[in-house]
Amino acid sequence: MATVTVTVTPIVLPTPLPNFLLGNWRTQIQMDTSFLTDVSNADSLAEARRGLLVRPRRTLRFTLTGMSRDQAAQIEQDLLRHANDVMPIPLMQDQAIITGDTESATDKIPVDTSHGRWFVGARIVIFKGTVNDSISLVQYLTIATIDPAFIEVTESLGDGEYVAGDTIMPCIDAEISIEAQRIKAHTDFHGEVKFKAVEVTGVSALPRLTDTVPVEFPTFLSGNGGDDRPIFDIPANYALSVSDSIKRDGNKFTSGRGTIVFTRGTRARYAFDFSILSDQDEAFQFLKFFDWAQGRLQQFWFANHLTSFEATGSPNFANQLVKPNGRIENLQDFLDFLYIDQGDGTPSIGVVSTVVVDGPDWKINFAIATSVDAFGVIKRLASAHKVRFSSDKISEKWTTDGLMGIKTRFNEVLEEKEVTVPNI
Repeated sequence: MATVTVTVTPIVLPTPLPNFLLGNWRTQIQMDTSFLTDVSNADSLAEARRGLLVRPRRTLRFTLTGMSRDQAAQIEQDLLRHANDVMPIPLMQDQAIITGDTESATDKIPVDTSHGRWFVGARIVIFKGTVNDSISLVQYLTIATIDPAFIEVTESLGDGEYVAGDTIMPCIDAEISIEAQRIKAHTDFHGEVKFKAVEVTGVSALPRLTDTVPVEFPTFLSGNGGDDRPIFDIPANYALSVSDSIKRDGNKFTSGRGTIVFTRGTRARYAFDFSILSDQDEAFQFLKFFDWAQGRLQQFWFANHLTSFEATGSPNFANQLVKPNGRIENLQDFLDFLYIDQGDGTPSIGVVSTVVVDGPDWKINFAIATSVDAFGVIKRLASAHKVRFSSDKISEKWTTDGLMGIKTRFNEVLEEKEVTVPNI
C-alpha cells in the first residue's frame, strides 16, 4: 500500500518596508466600509429588510507621494514580490500613542483604546517613536484582552521594550491587489503610488465596531407597537452643507397623447443629505452608529434640520406651543413626529395627533404624553422622521488621524412591515 506524506508549511506573513505600509498624509486616508442588505418594497412603500453580512467589508486607500527614485523602486519591487499576498495593513487613522513603559510581568501596553478598531485576536503593529519618514518597523503583535487604558498581547514583552511616545496601530488582514496599483514618476525625484488594500473575508476579518446601539445615542419608545429606535443626534456640519430632497415614488407611462401616472406610497418622502467634519471622538460615534445599523438594515430617528420651530410656551407633556412656520394645513397632514431637545443630552420624540391654531401661535398636540421636563427649557424643536441609511457603504476620509470628513444620505421610511413578493 502506498504511503502518502503530507507536509504542512506554516504561513509566514511578509514584512513590508515601512514606506510600503504607511501613507504620508499628503493626501487623505480613505476607508470604505460596506454591508449587504436585501430590501423588499410593497406598492405602499412598506419595507422589509434583511441583512446578508454579519461582518462589514473594508477597503483602505492611501497614497504615497514625494518619493525619490530609490524609494519608488523599492515599492515597485515590493509589489512584484507581494502582489496578491495577504498581509496586515496598519490603519493609520486609528493610530494611538503609548502612554507608559511596558512591563514583562504583565505583557500590557498602556494606551487609550476609546477610539479605533481594537479587537481581541486582531493584529497590531508598534513603531518606535512617532510616525515620520525615518520610522523603522518594530513588531506585529496579537491582542489578547482590551481595557480602556491598556492592551494585553499574547506575546511576551520585556521591561521598557516599548515606552511612552511609541506609536501603535490596529491592522486589517488585507490583500494588495496588483491591478489596483499605479506608480507615477512626475519628475526624476517625485514619485507617487496609490494603494488599495481589500480586507480578506474569513475569521481574521474584523467584526463590527458594535452590535448594540452606541451609548451616545438616546433611544425613544414611540408607542407604535414597541417601535424602539435610537435618535441620530450628531449635529450637522454646515461648512459641508445640509440638504433635503423630496421624492414622489411611482412611474409615468405615455399612452398616445396622454400620460398615466402610477404613484406608490401614501405621500412623497424625504431624503436627507448629511455631512460631518469632526474630530476622532465624534467620528467614531458616527462609525459605531453605522456599524450598529449594518448599512441599510436598521431604522432610526432623525430631526429635519430645515423644518424647525420656535417654542413660545413652556414644555408640556400634552402639547407644545410654537410660532407659525409654513402652512398649518401642511403640518396637519405631514407632521407625524416632533423632535424635542431640552439641551440635557436626552432628546425625545413627540407623537403628533393634531396641529391647531391657538391665538397667535400653533399648538402641536401629542397622542402620547412626552417625557419632557416641564421645568426645563426648549433648546430645539424640529419635525422628526423614521429613516435609514440610503446605502450599505460609507467612505470615511481622514485628513489627519484626528480629523474625518464623511457624507451620507438618509432615506425616510414611511412604513416597515413584512412584505410578500409575488412569484412572477
